[in-house]
Amino acid sequence: MKDVAHHVGTSTTTISNAFHHPERLSPGLRERILETAERLGYRADPTARGLRLQSTGAIGVLYTESLPFAFSDPAFSVFLRGVAEVLEAEGRTLQLLSGAPSLPGAQDALGNAAVDGAIWYGPVERDPRLRGLTHRRPPVVLVDADPVEGLVTVDVDDEVGAAAIAHHLFGLGHREVALVVMRGARGAPPSRVDPGTLHRSESRVIRARAAGYASAARRHRVAWSSLATWAAHSQFEEGRSVGLDILRAPQRPTAILCMSDQLALGVLAAAREVGVEVPRELSVVGFDGVPESARSAPPLTTVTQDHSTKGRLAAEALLAILKGGPGGPTRHVRTVLTLRGSTAPPRR
Repeated sequence: MKDVAHHVGTSTTTISNAFHHPERLSPGLRERILETAERLGYRADPTARGLRLQSTGAIGVLYTESLPFAFSDPAFSVFLRGVAEVLEAEGRTLQLLSGAPSLPGAQDALGNAAVDGAIWYGPVERDPRLRGLTHRRPPVVLVDADPVEGLVTVDVDDEVGAAAIAHHLFGLGHREVALVVMRGARGAPPSRVDPGTLHRSESRVIRARAAGYASAARRHRVAWSSLATWAAHSQFEEGRSVGLDILRAPQRPTAILCMSDQLALGVLAAAREVGVEVPRELSVVGFDGVPESARSAPPLTTVTQDHSTKGRLAAEALLAILKGGPGGPTRHVRTVLTLRGSTAPPRR
């Protein structure tokens, strides 16, 4: 700044204003300063500016799994769009962080990141990194997580939505129903599980959706513990694999209740592969309302959550905290039962 000020014939404060407070200068003076800096080969150093202001201008989004999987997760992509809309309007940048526990440095992913604050997407209940977040910097907003005293959380009415879609299936008359639920961790192959154990999952989302299914089963006098249940990671290919196993079994269900759209879309692909017509021979439902669910064949009956709104709420809460506010109370995003062409009464 001293070099540029010398060539322009002004003070270093004026040079600083040209880059950071242009409204304080006349357009002609600012243009002359920028041209001089360009001619001399000088650029504003963001690292130095961050050290001086004790701010990076960046917000981190900590994804619970590895980053390559994040780019194949349509629900997270829409969520991230909502976050980005708010941050861009505030002139802030977004930094994507991997929270996969198995990766090197994951235990202090937040502490090592050069960010002013972070949004943690989907941490599990007993993650040791949750301890001490209330009083440490940078500040954190949790998404789809169990409440932590002193932290703002943004979540979805998962139990209400799950109860609504299970009630829809049972109300159509389906009693031979298979469940395909999400597995909390990647790596393990799809497997049969006891639905009575789902309430012990480390994931708040899995527990809440399972509780909604169970309440609908009780309402319709369906034995919850008797429902054939598979657990798989929320990916298309795992949904297809489980779907093939279910549909090739001697006793085929009349409906498959999937805990995510990705699993349900895989089940639809499996049904096409083995020649089972949906919904005439099989009803399939999902949860999330990702864009692909409306374009599947047939279009998927699902529970729609507004992922973009969830992202905006999380970003707005974090920015409020950075401005000295409390960030507000926990925010709950409503769900909507979206009926499409993948469900019908069972064949008599």
